[in-house]
Amino acid sequence: MDWNSKLRRAFNVILDAASELKEILTEKDKIKHDKGVRSRFEREIEKIGENIARTKIRNDLFKRFKDLRNDISHLNSFDHDEIIKSVQKHLPELEEFSEQYINSHFSSNTALKAFEKFGNFGSSIDRAKLIDALYSQLTERDRTNWAKFPSNPVIQKFTIPIEQIINHTDLRKLSLENHTIATQVTEDLANWARDTHKQLQVNNPFSEEVQMFQQTQALSSQEFFNNYENIVQYLQQFYGNGEIDFNFFDKKLKKLDKRLDLERIIKGELKEVSKGKIDLKEGIEKFIESKEFKEFEKHLPFNKHNYKQYAEKKAKEVLHEAQSLHKNFLKDWEKQLFDKHHRFELEAIDNARNNFMEQLYKKVAEFNKLKELLEPFTKDLGRLWDLSGGTWKNSGFELLKKYADVLENDKAVMELAAMLGRYRKSEKEFEEVEIEKVIVRPKFKPRHATKGEVIGIRESDDISSMLPIEAATLLNPATKPIFLKKFAEKKLTTYDFRNQFGDTEKITTKEKQLQEKEDGKGPIIICVDTSGSMHGTPEKVAKTICFALTKIALREKRKCYLISFSTKIQTTELSDLQNSLDKLIDFLGMSFNGGTDANPALEKSLEMLETNDYKKADMLMVSDFVMDALSKEVTEKIETAKTNKTRFHSLTISDNANMNVIKQFNHNWNYNTKGTNQNEALVKQLKAI
Repeated sequence: MDWNSKLRRAFNVILDAASELKEILTEKDKIKHDKGVRSRFEREIEKIGENIARTKIRNDLFKRFKDLRNDISHLNSFDHDEIIKSVQKHLPELEEFSEQYINSHFSSNTALKAFEKFGNFGSSIDRAKLIDALYSQLTERDRTNWAKFPSNPVIQKFTIPIEQIINHTDLRKLSLENHTIATQVTEDLANWARDTHKQLQVNNPFSEEVQMFQQTQALSSQEFFNNYENIVQYLQQFYGNGEIDFNFFDKKLKKLDKRLDLERIIKGELKEVSKGKIDLKEGIEKFIESKEFKEFEKHLPFNKHNYKQYAEKKAKEVLHEAQSLHKNFLKDWEKQLFDKHHRFELEAIDNARNNFMEQLYKKVAEFNKLKELLEPFTKDLGRLWDLSGGTWKNSGFELLKKYADVLENDKAVMELAAMLGRYRKSEKEFEEVEIEKVIVRPKFKPRHATKGEVIGIRESDDISSMLPIEAATLLNPATKPIFLKKFAEKKLTTYDFRNQFGDTEKITTKEKQLQEKEDGKGPIIICVDTSGSMHGTPEKVAKTICFALTKIALREKRKCYLISFSTKIQTTELSDLQNSLDKLIDFLGMSFNGGTDANPALEKSLEMLETNDYKKADMLMVSDFVMDALSKEVTEKIETAKTNKTRFHSLTISDNANMNVIKQFNHNWNYNTKGTNQNEALVKQLKAI
C-alpha cells in the first residue's frame, strides 16, 4: 500500500473517533462529572490528534485538534468547557474534510481500486472503509490504529465472519511480515464478501415471498382486508399457527365485521367505505339521503345531524382498529420472513466462510512450507543472494503456482537440503582458521610512596603505618619483646590504605573464525549428467555439488555456467541469480532421465572457453560416466584447451565408469555413495577448482 492509502486509513480512524465524540457529546454534562465518560472523551481527542499528525497535513483545522490533543496529553489541568465548545464547533468540518479525502483517494492497487470504485457492494466510501479496516487489522500490531468496519448493514453481515477468518495465528504472522500477502488477503476477502452477497441475492429462496410482502405492504387497510383470504391462503403454505397466529387474526376480523353490523352504522353504500371504495363522509351523506335511512331514523335516539357525527366517529374507530390489525399482521409476517431469511443468510455465509478459510489457510500453509523448503538454499547464500529478506517480503501467493513442483516433491528437496547441510558443515570445518584477538580491559595498579585513603586496619610489618598502641608497646621495656615478636611475624596492627589508580591492560587471545580466501581463481563451467542412470543418490549428489559451486562462485565473484546434459543440453548462467528464485527452482526441480551423450556438453564448454567471460575457466563434469567414448574432434579440442592452461576435472559417481572418457581429464575424483566422510573429501576436491 502507498502513502495515500496510509493517509486514508488515518482519516478512517479520525472519522471513527469523531463518531464516538458525537455520541459522547449528547451527554456533555457527564464529561466533567463522570470520570469514565471524561476518559473516553479525552482518549478519542488524543486518537484524532495522533492520526492528524500521521497525515502531515498542515491547516488551521488540524492545528486546533493537534493543540487539543497536546493540552490533554501534557497539561495537568485544562478547561473542559473550552475543549467541549471547540470540539462541537469544529467536529462537523473535520468529518466533512475526512469524508472528502476518503471519497477522492483510491488504493494504488489496481484490483482494490476497482473494488472501491465499482464493487456494487455498499457505497464507495463503505467499500473504502472495508479495505482500510481489513488491511490495518492485517498489518498493524497496535489495535488503536485499526480502522473500524463500516456500519453499512449489507457489509456488517460479513464483519464477524471476516474477523473470524483473519484471526488465525499463521495468517496474522505472515501478513505482519509480508505486506504483499496482506494486500492479496485484503483483496480476496473483499471480493469474497461481495460475491457471497451477490450469490445470496441470486439464490434467495424467499424472493417470491419478499415480493409478495412488499406488494401487501403497499396496500391500504381496506385493500388488505379485501384480499385477506387470498393472502392467508398463500402464507399457510409456509407458516403454521405457531409462527403466525392466523386464528387470532380471523377472530379479530370477525369481531370487527360483527361490530359494524351491530352498530348499524354502515349500511348499504357505507359497506363500500370499509372496502375503501368510497369516502367515509360521502358514504354517510348518501346513506342519510336514502329511503332506507328514514325507516332507520325512527329507531335513533338523536336527530339526523347528531347521527352524522356519531356515525363518523364510530366508523373512524372501526377503521382505526382495522388499520392496527393490518399493521400487526404485517409485523408478524415480516418478523417470520426476516428470521428465516436471516438464518438462511447466516448459514450460507458460514458455509462460504468455511470454504474460503480452507483455501486461504491452505495457501498460507503452502507458502510457509515453500519458504521453509527453500530457506536452506536461500539462507546459505546470505548477503550474496537476497532471497531470505526482500524476495519473500515482496512475493505473494503467486509463488505457489509457479513453484508447485517443489511443494509436490518436498521430500526430495528436504533430502537435498540435508545433504547440502552436511556439505556446509564439512566446508566450515575446512575453512576454519585461528586468529589472534587483542582484548583491552580495565586494571588497578598500586600507587607507591603514597598513603592514599584509610579504609581499615590490617596485620603487617609496616612500621610507618602502625597504630599508636604498637609504638607504646615498643617504648615500654617490659613489652618491647612482644613488639619485636609481632614485627618478626608481620602481625603488627597497621592502617590499611587504598592507594590504587585506574589503568588498562591488553590481553592477546586466540579464537577460531571462518576466513574467506582471495586467490584470484577464474570462472567455473559445470557439466552435469542428467540421464536416467543418474537417478537417485547420484542425482542428489550432483545437485548438491552444483549448488555448492554456485555459492563458491558468488562468494568469490567468479562466473559460473551450468550445462545439464543427457542426449540434449540445457544451459544456465548461474552467476546471474541475484534477487531471483526462478533459476534455483528450475535447478532443484530438474528431472534426471533419458540417455547419455557427453559430446554436446563438452562442445558447448569448449565454445564458452572462447568467450571473454570464460577464458581460462575450470571445467568440472559430474557424471557416472556410463557412456560411449568421446568423439575424436572433442578430444582434440580438449587437448588444445589444456595447452591454454584450462583444467578439466571429473567427478565420478559410479563404480562402472568408462575409463577411456575419464582419462581425458586433468584431475579425476570419485564419490563413493556408500563410503564415509565423503563430504569432507568432496570439499577438498572442490577447493582445488
